[in-house]
Amino acid sequence: MLASAASRAGAAAGARALLASSARAMSSIPLGEARTSEELERRYLMPTYSSNGVRIREGLTFAKGSGSYLIDTEGKRYLDFGAGIAVNALGHSDEAWARVVASQALTLAHSSNLVHTAPPLQLAKRLVELSCFDKAFFCNSGTEANEAALKFARRWALAQDGLTSMPDFACKSSDRKHLDMRCETSRGTCDCWPQAVDRPRATKTRVVAFHGGFHGRTMGSLSVTHKPAIRHQFAPLVPDVTFAKLNDIEDVARAMGPDVAAVIVEPIQGEGGVIPADAGFLRDLRQITTENNALLIADEVQCGMGRAGTLWAHEAAGVEPDMMTLAKPLANGLPIGAVLVKDFVAAAIKPGDHGGTFGGNPLATAVGLHVLERIADPAFLADVRDKGAHMLNLLSQWTTSSTHTVKQLRRPPTDALWAGLELHGPVAGVVQAALDKGVLFITAGPNTVRLSPPLTISKDEISHGMGVLKECVIGGAGAKL
Repeated sequence: MLASAASRAGAAAGARALLASSARAMSSIPLGEARTSEELERRYLMPTYSSNGVRIREGLTFAKGSGSYLIDTEGKRYLDFGAGIAVNALGHSDEAWARVVASQALTLAHSSNLVHTAPPLQLAKRLVELSCFDKAFFCNSGTEANEAALKFARRWALAQDGLTSMPDFACKSSDRKHLDMRCETSRGTCDCWPQAVDRPRATKTRVVAFHGGFHGRTMGSLSVTHKPAIRHQFAPLVPDVTFAKLNDIEDVARAMGPDVAAVIVEPIQGEGGVIPADAGFLRDLRQITTENNALLIADEVQCGMGRAGTLWAHEAAGVEPDMMTLAKPLANGLPIGAVLVKDFVAAAIKPGDHGGTFGGNPLATAVGLHVLERIADPAFLADVRDKGAHMLNLLSQWTTSSTHTVKQLRRPPTDALWAGLELHGPVAGVVQAALDKGVLFITAGPNTVRLSPPLTISKDEISHGMGVLKECVIGGAGAKL
């Protein structure tokens, strides 16, 4: 036993030494002497995006944006087909958007949720009017929105067992006195908090999610994200999650049971490579969740707000989820997230069940209202579909005859400014070759180019970008696959 303990201690010491060595390498640049973006990152930022400080290309730093273009510190313009990972739906530095930002920032940016301000109420009203939902909750990001949806599902599930409020702690101490969030006895603080032994537990706790799905990186949303490379190092995650195959309703049926509280699905998987859930599958999913008294949560963080050619991606299937999560394009770059829910879900939520300091602040919600009104305009959405058809037509002209290089072209069910071009090998070379030609593409996994330009991009810009992509895939880096 002593030898085993010594072995573990030695291994731990070795691991600490390795981490210390890595930290010294990252921080080897003396304070004040970092000059390049890469040096500054290595010296001052956590290495969550790059191990050596290099992002998409060494020496490339963007200084400003204008419309569909990003402009680097040397003044070179890059046509942006990533839109900040489907965030900048109205393009970069849109003048009308910037005026709303400036006006609200000069009026009131934050006051907390202890008091009322008009912008979150107005945005909630319009989101409800433009959807099939009844209530809204605001937060700051997509992962926060999904965390909130999972909590709301658990709270609703508890109510299904008749537990609309939680009883006092079932403390074992005979001389207990409960004080706010702790339990005091004559012997000091009792260990019943925070475990709250013997407290009631909902019988419906399980969540069904899908292979290829991405819902965020915080612990709850990560638990329903099917991406081993970002999951395993943080185990154990939140329990009671089952993964099923997308577009396979029989696999979902095998995963269902009376203990399932919710099913969470992206109507179109974004990080998974722009993979649509079939309309028939979504309708079957709606039916099977209803039959099992489980909630259906639509994660539209990336596919919502016009990206799929309709205001909401689930519209194409003609289904009504019980909850929907939003974020990325909602404020065109300002941090915001939202959860929309049906009344029967909202009825299970009590004051104090959830909240946040910054969620629903006047600045983000005023800007969100502006963005929503513009994207929800039927003429705007018709223009998105028209330009989406143009982009997809240009892609189809050459991808169908390039099967030696192109594995699959994936697209939403409606014409949309969104597509995933999967090659037979890594697309990193294609991305670098396109950068040389002044076009920025992003990826969705190692083998897929993700096309998600601003929704305001012009047809001429689309034509130019698709021409560069064709050249890089067929005549350049892609031909080497």
